[in-house]
Amino acid sequence: MKRKIIIPVIFILIIVTVLILFLNKEKVNTITIGAAMPLSGDGAIYGVPQRNAAELAIEEINAKGGLLGQKVILDAQDDQANPTLAVNVARYFVSNKNVVGVIGFPNSGNAIAAAKIFNENNMPYVASSPTNPILTQLGYKNVFRFAPTDDMQGISDAEFIHNKLGINHLVILNDNQAYGNGLATQVKNHFEKLGGKILLFDNIVAAQKDYRNILTKVKTLKPKVVFFGGMLEEGAKLVKQAEEIGLKTNFVFGDGCFDEKFKELSGTDCKNVFISFLAPPWDEIPTAKQFVEKYKSKYGHDVPPFAPYGYDAIFVLSEAIEKSKSMNKGEIINQLRQNNFKTDGITGIIEFDENGQSLKKAFYFYGFKENFLKLY
Repeated sequence: MKRKIIIPVIFILIIVTVLILFLNKEKVNTITIGAAMPLSGDGAIYGVPQRNAAELAIEEINAKGGLLGQKVILDAQDDQANPTLAVNVARYFVSNKNVVGVIGFPNSGNAIAAAKIFNENNMPYVASSPTNPILTQLGYKNVFRFAPTDDMQGISDAEFIHNKLGINHLVILNDNQAYGNGLATQVKNHFEKLGGKILLFDNIVAAQKDYRNILTKVKTLKPKVVFFGGMLEEGAKLVKQAEEIGLKTNFVFGDGCFDEKFKELSGTDCKNVFISFLAPPWDEIPTAKQFVEKYKSKYGHDVPPFAPYGYDAIFVLSEAIEKSKSMNKGEIINQLRQNNFKTDGITGIIEFDENGQSLKKAFYFYGFKENFLKLY
């Protein structure tokens, strides 16, 4: 009787041991990259495309054998464009010993909040598209960003308004958030350096339904141009309600409003709208052609504006992992810090200065032609 009991027990122990070894082998043979972006709420129009593009990049990497001979896994988390949640997501990533690096946090406020956690835990962080200059001015050696910043965009926007549109008097509004206020301040400072006069610098409340009060105030100033630093929903609402109260002016927006949905949301013809963006049209960039075709094939629609930044962020981090020949976070950071780190991305040549900031500075201006954003 004892013998009959012992044999099944030994058999079960063998099975359990084999399963444990198998699971451990699976864990060892994978590399996890974290990705944080808004996947729900209003910010999802920025986050979901970057997540999709990152997944596409991971698929391509795994199809070629993965990294260091190991399969790559993308762990995408939703920060809902909320800085408090961003901190929680950052803590989640640093507590997971399998995560070797993180990309994303396209919202500046979230990126800045998360970067502190990553710095304290020596986690490599490649920011996808947050543009507030503060992110790469904090002295963190583990933070890298390949999008140009709002001080660069602010100069471009101010020069476009002053030199291209020939405007000397300007109203500036912003949503009082890290990105919007930062960009608006940069536009103000440079516009004044160009000799222009600011008629009004004021903020709105993000996600508010009615902006008619401040627009009525703007109307009394009779500006030829209003600049707004903020995001898509609020920008489109300002244009819509300006038309409703008879405010006839041109609007210039930063890249936070860059989306062809802008026209639909505003309910106007948008002939008075100009928007700056980080790149020329993706389908006109030779290095992006293959990506554009793959994205359309996989997701069934055109490439959204910020999607390529999620794609390139994965390849920046993966190249650093390959060059370091290690999953050691410190060595990955050192590779990104090398003076000779340089890679060709679909967003352009990617290389960093001593602060981890991209060397790219160009911005492009678009206007609506029928239902599409075209270079102005």
